[in-house]
Amino acid sequence: MELHEENYLVMLMTIQRYTRHALMRYIIKYPTLLPFKTSRVPHRYAVPATPSH
Repeated sequence: MELHEENYLVMLMTIQRYTRHALMRYIIKYPTLLPFKTSRVPHRYAVPATPSH
């Protein structure tokens, strides 16, 4: 299947816009499940890290 560059760019921008919109909705809906919020989780629920410090 031949893929023209214009169609690929339009498809890429559409996917990017959709994923950004979905990501914003996810952040608004589930703010506590984001990776940068894991530091507020108690230590027993956190992923055990290597004892480097």
